[in-house]
Amino acid sequence: MIDSRGLIALLRKCLKSYTPKVERVAQIEWDTADGATPPPLPYALVVPQSSRYVYAGERVAREYTTYDVELYTRGRDLALERSIADALAVERVKFRKWLNPLGHGVNETIYELTVIGI
Repeated sequence: MIDSRGLIALLRKCLKSYTPKVERVAQIEWDTADGATPPPLPYALVVPQSSRYVYAGERVAREYTTYDVELYTRGRDLALERSIADALAVERVKFRKWLNPLGHGVNETIYELTVIGI
């Protein structure tokens, strides 16, 4: 299982083939104050949902955080969805996935998964 930094690195690697040098992964939301974000589609947001702790005696032995990875694409990008699923499988990260059509040809594919740490 990976941590949140590993998850973000994994997503950046999967999205790297789309216009390199453009950041396509953000945590929680894009900072739109600079006028340059969000980037062109596709891009991903990593949104924390909940955390839980495993205790050993009176100390926290392990932390887990559930994230929604929100992938935004124009139409379905099955190759990109497959590369993310394959990369998560290599890291042994289990996930649930569903698709939300947002209109105007934009789709939101959500991967719900849990990683180690916050």
